[in-house]
Amino acid sequence: MDNHIRTISRAAFKDLTSLNRLHLTDNPLVCDCQLRWLIVTVQAGVSNLTVYGAKCSEPVHLKGRGIIEVTQADLNCSTHDTIEILKAPNATYDVEPNVTIVIAIDAITDPDWQNQISYKWFWYLPVTTSTGDQIIEKQPIPPTSRYDKYFKLSLSGKELTFTIPDVKTPVMADNIAEYDLYQDLTDDRLFSINISHKFDHRVVNFTVKGKELEKTNTIEILKAPNATYDVEPNMKIVIAIDVITDPDWQHQISYKWFWYLPVITATGDQIIEKQPLPPTSSYDKYFKLSLSGKELTFTIPDVKTPVMADNTAEYDLYQDLTDDRLFSINISHKFDYRVVNFTVKGKELEKTKASTSQAHVYIGIGLGAVVLVVTAAVMIFIRQKRRRHNTPSSPMADPALTPIDAGRGNQTRTESIQMGSDFVRFADHDVYNSSDFVDEENVTTTSLQSNDPQSRKPLVARSMVN
Repeated sequence: MDNHIRTISRAAFKDLTSLNRLHLTDNPLVCDCQLRWLIVTVQAGVSNLTVYGAKCSEPVHLKGRGIIEVTQADLNCSTHDTIEILKAPNATYDVEPNVTIVIAIDAITDPDWQNQISYKWFWYLPVTTSTGDQIIEKQPIPPTSRYDKYFKLSLSGKELTFTIPDVKTPVMADNIAEYDLYQDLTDDRLFSINISHKFDHRVVNFTVKGKELEKTNTIEILKAPNATYDVEPNMKIVIAIDVITDPDWQHQISYKWFWYLPVITATGDQIIEKQPLPPTSSYDKYFKLSLSGKELTFTIPDVKTPVMADNTAEYDLYQDLTDDRLFSINISHKFDYRVVNFTVKGKELEKTKASTSQAHVYIGIGLGAVVLVVTAAVMIFIRQKRRRHNTPSSPMADPALTPIDAGRGNQTRTESIQMGSDFVRFADHDVYNSSDFVDEENVTTTSLQSNDPQSRKPLVARSMVN
């Protein structure tokens, strides 16, 4: 039928998956690289599509030739080995327990490369590394693991048969293993198919989503702790919780108790850290957890009031344990989870004023010690100054000297030094011997009675000369 069709795009047939006959009689087809996909599809014979009356009108050297007779050399296309996807998987497969789905793919390329196409199937699984991190890892299908029995790959590699695990509902404790497998295989699991030969490569992805299964195991709280516990020293409180769920899961419930403490990091920052109870620290003796995990007995430190200097350690513990301290209980089993919080607030304790008086006493003692030290230093300074004033100086030419003073100028250095030593000895011991002064007794006596140290120095020196 002549519809004046000159070329046909591959995209025009993307959604026509049920098309199996195409009549192109008397249409002026241009047999070039744009029509190559149709020529290759017809010649490969791998499609359900049958084409009738398709002949080339252009180029000149191909005019009147049927497309079944056109070779790759006639087309002279540089991309004669491109892979074309004929049949692709669905984007998503919605599944439920105990169903089997067949996921198929097919591709076409140049006839010389058709038998070289390979199909490799993969899926992406969460994997826990040796460091405890969880990553998504690409793994081949069929897997060599506990999942392998659910996958079957055809010999050609074009089809994957996927059987969904059979999980009885509602989910009970005795079929949890099958449920876990079901979740692993169908929890928005991503699959990938790599189609390739030496010169081209295609990747097709699809997702498998499992139906949400009924579970009769919701946790309901029967008894919860108070929102706040107001406490004071030497009190004992029992904090209790209890829950209920489906009878099959009642014994699967676990209770985990935590509290939040300020912690100093290695960098000096302060953070609030969630820590398990009972703690393995200086606080452990204040907590006792029941064997069932449903009750926590909390003993408040016994702090005597008013708080004195000798019981600050107990006071610090009291503050750590009761200063608006947040506690948390995690209640869970395989399919449900609850968190309950409560706060412990300690009564403000009386602190004695004696500590202020003691501080005043310590300040007074300190000031007294400083005064004593300063006084001693001043007395030592005064005594040393008096000694320096009583030491004779070297003889000097002074017009005010008496004849006797002037006569001292002829003394030798040794005599002066000896005289000085003798004087120091006299001055230190306050000894005065009148027999040492013959000719100048009156003068010496008068001079020694003077209060002026400068008057005494030359007189004593003159006495020593005689």
